[in-house]
Formats: sequence, C-alpha cells, structure tokens
Amino acid sequence: MGGNESKSHSRRKETTSTGFLGRGRHIKYYTNILVGEINGRTIGREIIKRCGHEGHHPYLGGADKATLRFLRAANSFIPDAEDDGADMKNAAFILRQPGREFVLKSGNGDWEYDFCEDSDGEIYGRCIRQPLLRYAYDKAKSAVVRIFQFAFSWVPSLLGGVFQALTEK
Repeated sequence: MGGNESKSHSRRKETTSTGFLGRGRHIKYYTNILVGEINGRTIGREIIKRCGHEGHHPYLGGADKATLRFLRAANSFIPDAEDDGADMKNAAFILRQPGREFVLKSGNGDWEYDFCEDSDGEIYGRCIRQPLLRYAYDKAKSAVVRIFQFAFSWVPSLLGGVFQALTEK
C-alpha cells in the first residue's frame, strides 16, 4: 500500500477549546451513531458495518478506504483519550472526512474528540470539548501550578540572600 493508505494511526494535536465561550457542542452538525461505550469493540463493529471484514478491505473504493482509515485512527486514539481522563461512556468521536462526516457518540457525548486529515495525509485527533467540571478543574489546576512555579522561582534567591546574610555576621 502506498500513499495515504498506510497512515491509519492518529497523532495528537493540542486541545482547541478556548475559553468558556468556545464550549458549544460540535456534534449537532453531524450524523450521530449512538453506541453504549466507545472502545475497540464498538469501533470494530463500525468497521465491519461500513467496510466489511478484513478480506474485503483491499477491494474497497476510495471513500470506503478513507472511512476505514478514520475508524482505525479513532481506534488507535482511545488510549490517548483515556489518558486525558475521558469517560468513554460519555464521549463523542467526530470523524470529519470530506463529504462523509459522522459521529460515534456514547452517553451525552461530553468529551468530544475531532479527527481530521491534514494535507500530509496524517489523521489527527484532538480534544475539542470537555465536561464543564473537568474544564474548570483543569483551569484552576493550571493557575495554581503557575502561581507555585512563580513563588518557588524566588525561593532560591531569597534563601541565598538569607544564607549570605547569616554567614557574613
């Protein structure tokens, strides 16, 4: 297989939800496929439903090959989403391939992940929405970490000055 067919894994890009006002749901614009939980088994069922079994994959047309690549990329992204702390029973994977956008949605779909293809043929996955409490927690945690980093950046110079003053006496 040459060209883009060999790139069926997903790479991570930075989260794109910016600020509180950018927290609207993105899944309302696409066809939703409801599943109980997003995992390898449910994505495997979608692969079989849309692309057939493994032996049929070499004979797929261009659009179906793209669907297969997107579904495989979404499957490879599941561990990254779990590392983010995503609840896979309350998540949505938005697969944005040109002309054939659809969403694998479980629960309310509060954790939204977007998959799209860049000009280099790579399929990228990124978190575009988190639940409100997780969003607030992450922002508060980030602020506390920055405050402590700033405060502790002064500690060595203050301790050095105190130590120097004590040794000069």
